Amino acid sequence: MKTGSKTILGLVGAVIVCGSLHAADSWTVVAALKGTDVLLVDHASGNVTKLTGDPRGKWALRWLPDGQRISYLVFSETKEFPNFVMSAWPKLVISDLTGKATREIPLRPPGNSSNPESIRAIEEVKWLSNRLVRFEGSFGPRNCAVFDLDLDTSKTLREWDLECDTLVASPDEKHVAYLGPVSMGSWDDRVHRVYIDDGAASYAGVRGAPIHMEAGPVWSEDSQRVAVLERQIQSGQMAVTTVSIRGEVVTVPVPSDTKDNPSLTWIANRVAVGSGGSALVVDPISNAYSLPLDRDSSAILEGVAQAGRKARDAERSVSDVQARLGAREAVARPDGEPGR
Repeated sequence: MKTGSKTILGLVGAVIVCGSLHAADSWTVVAALKGTDVLLVDHASGNVTKLTGDPRGKWALRWLPDGQRISYLVFSETKEFPNFVMSAWPKLVISDLTGKATREIPLRPPGNSSNPESIRAIEEVKWLSNRLVRFEGSFGPRNCAVFDLDLDTSKTLREWDLECDTLVASPDEKHVAYLGPVSMGSWDDRVHRVYIDDGAASYAGVRGAPIHMEAGPVWSEDSQRVAVLERQIQSGQMAVTTVSIRGEVVTVPVPSDTKDNPSLTWIANRVAVGSGGSALVVDPISNAYSLPLDRDSSAILEGVAQAGRKARDAERSVSDVQARLGAREAVARPDGEPGR
């Protein structure tokens, strides 16, 4: 990671060992989990601070969006590391940066859970806001049960059964979009359907033509629509499709060579598709796409690319801290900022 003319990556180990000082603009805090200890590593000072002396096994270490608190999961009994099969539902612990546990919340499946015993493990924790946290529990190689916890009420909310790693919350946190397999097969050729909320609004291809999702779903800024980049299994034709929360579908064909690690970004009412160093903009209203990008769209897309590079740099720094400390898990403070 570069900040001005200073290169941080590769110096993290020296910072930890020697306590060397670096400029304030290189400030980053990484939370790490080593054994049963939660540690904070400050790049600027080189300090490593132990937050917990709690002997319980911990996992799923996360920062809250405010950057001022950390959460992790624990079992009631002492475990060095949890099994893949839960003998009991864990607790969510939320700690401030002094190491004082501010809250400890027992987790339970939603009251309307269709089959809570089928969840073998909680494998993913995602903070949607400082109030809402989402858990993914697996009950098969690619199948997940997902539920939310409202910190204000300490109650678990809606539950979904879906394909793992596809659920995306809308910016206003009122809706979710996710993918579900229509039929099994190899990952590349799997036939997909995109769902919104309880599935009342869904899409599975123009006139039912089998499709594979190459990118998305991605929510619009107003939380009214999702966009996906689809590839028709039989013809190979690519298209950008938007689906509204009311079930309205617009599909715009795009060049079929748009499939080199593609990305989707909403720019007002249009969708920018980045692929292989080039980009195009799809306008669902006019049912057309344009290439190359106009100046405003290019600036926004470059901003998205910079954010992506920043995230990748943070990932590399986290990996370095993890390797140096021998930590099991590590995660950087949101945006690498001292706080929000």
